[in-house]
Amino acid sequence: FVPIILLSLIAAGLGYLLAYPVVRSAFAGIRVCVCVLILNAVLRLWKKSILDKKTLAIFAVIFLLSVFGDLLPIGVSPAVYVVAAAAAGIALKRPEGGR
Repeated sequence: FVPIILLSLIAAGLGYLLAYPVVRSAFAGIRVCVCVLILNAVLRLWKKSILDKKTLAIFAVIFLLSVFGDLLPIGVSPAVYVVAAAAAGIALKRPEGGR
């Protein structure tokens, strides 16, 4: 309950602070920094995750579905993409000579 009150107070105060151009400019710089940090994390994950043509194919399909998902007649939750990618990984990456 206490975190909700604290977040509400911070959000209320933030609205007043955003009236100052310096604060708006600072948040614009922070947004750019966050984008760079996310890109850096994606590149590190890419090196560890895209290992062969099968994992690249899983990536491509899930990426296209998530980017163009708005064109589908029904809305698809990102959780469905995660489960589908996991199922595809299990189906396509069976160990050779194993079960």
